[in-house]
Amino acid sequence: MKIWRAIILSVVLAGCLYGASISGFVTDKSNGEPLPYADVYLDGEPLGSTTNDKGFYIIDGVKPGRHILVVGYLGYKEWRDTIEITSPAQKLKRNIALTPTVHIGEAIVVEARREGGEMDMLTGHNIVSQRQVQYTPQLLEPDLFRTIHLMPGVTAPSDFSSALYIWGGTPSQNLVTLDGIEVYNASHLGGMVSAFNVDAIKEANLIKGGFPAKWGGRIGSVLEIINREGDRKRIHGSGEVSLLSSKATFHGPLPGFMGSGAWLVSARRTYYDWITDLMARNIGDEDLKFPYHFTDFHTKLTRDFDNGDKIAATFYHGADVFDFVEDTDDGPDGLKFGWGNNTFAANFNHLFSPTHFGHFMAAYSEFKDYLEGYERGDVTDFF
Repeated sequence: MKIWRAIILSVVLAGCLYGASISGFVTDKSNGEPLPYADVYLDGEPLGSTTNDKGFYIIDGVKPGRHILVVGYLGYKEWRDTIEITSPAQKLKRNIALTPTVHIGEAIVVEARREGGEMDMLTGHNIVSQRQVQYTPQLLEPDLFRTIHLMPGVTAPSDFSSALYIWGGTPSQNLVTLDGIEVYNASHLGGMVSAFNVDAIKEANLIKGGFPAKWGGRIGSVLEIINREGDRKRIHGSGEVSLLSSKATFHGPLPGFMGSGAWLVSARRTYYDWITDLMARNIGDEDLKFPYHFTDFHTKLTRDFDNGDKIAATFYHGADVFDFVEDTDDGPDGLKFGWGNNTFAANFNHLFSPTHFGHFMAAYSEFKDYLEGYERGDVTDFF
């Protein structure tokens, strides 16, 4: 009994010495989506943190008394409130919803370098938001990889390629993930465009060096792409027709019987095969046909729980298809080949305590290619 009492007493004393903690989630007030990498700190005190990619934050070592908690995020109104810590062992949970706003600042002239060294920064870490990609001038349609080409340390091999050459590395040395799942082929049309529909993406985190050991096996860089979860308040839909493709995106809250959460569905398809086929028929020249198309499909289902837990399921399908098949009197004749990705992931976020956050994931990813020959209706599978 004495040993157990000593252990319990030491744990209590350690908690008192370490101080209280403040934790919670930071979300967008307009749609309920989590805000990753938001700044959370105590005003006038050397204590602070940032939210992780799931919007969770924690501040340890807070002394008893009144403090002003401040949350800041680019594009949102600053949030601040007075909190009171009553004991060194208190675990305060505070979820915060930020309101989107527009910041108009004045010109800043740097006249001298701050003394005392530079603040700690994430070297080689760039965050690209969906808004940045959409508002970047581009030729055919907004493209994630071509926006990343404008980042320092990233080189484009030519104007016709979206491949990422980062800090001297080749595209094969880069790791591309979608909601934590590795995507083996991240481009369409022979590398001209990326394989991700911008309307379905929330943001992308480019880590050009010094990435954690969990991304072992790659010597280039890591590109973490995060899908949007969808609006938890109301249903939205959008569509777009560009010179490259047509796409549509729908998202909204879960039906009432499923509880709190959101869903998202997004699809994109190029139509060069339809246009060239129509031109060939009108002109009477079969050589005008270009029997190629690509498609990609994103879907995500998220279920929220009152205790802060969350379950999310993500599915992605991308495919490139060349279809050199013609209908003859004896049946189809020609060649058809293609390739693409299929990924699926189930993510579970669990809040063990106000100071312990867990993330679990089960994922499946595959790259498939095929080659089929058609001769008088008979199909030959070469693979």
